[in-house]
Amino acid sequence: MSSGVKYHRDSMFCAHKRYELGQLLQVTNVSNGKSVIVKVADRGPHARGRIIDLSYAAAKAIGIISAGVAMVEVRPVKSNITVPYKDDSKQELPELDFELSSDLSPADYEPAWKRSTEENPIVPDISKTKEKAEHVAVPADIRSTSSKKASTRH
Repeated sequence: MSSGVKYHRDSMFCAHKRYELGQLLQVTNVSNGKSVIVKVADRGPHARGRIIDLSYAAAKAIGIISAGVAMVEVRPVKSNITVPYKDDSKQELPELDFELSSDLSPADYEPAWKRSTEENPIVPDISKTKEKAEHVAVPADIRSTSSKKASTRH
């Protein structure tokens, strides 16, 4: 858009020929009295007889989606309504103490997966297992590519 922001249909933006970019406008639907505050972010509309283009969310808020075109009243909003901003005042952060207790050794901070299997029953001890892996024969009548390769090797 002309202001440099990317258009998104859920944003409260409008296009107007006369008001400056960034100006807040109150747009009121004359037929139902609903109003919305939008920000001028683009130039337009370029169609004869039209004074403002609203984003989808703004048009939905005042109930003109089904009509497409409606009679509206446009008024500039004074600076009572502001856009959120970042406060420049310095805020103090709390002081955190990261000292370790002296009665614990560095070994106490070892992750569970690094500990020996006697201490950690979750991790199985592979060296103690005496079972050997068995080879499974793939039947020749299975029609997958791996079984065809396996059956042609025999």
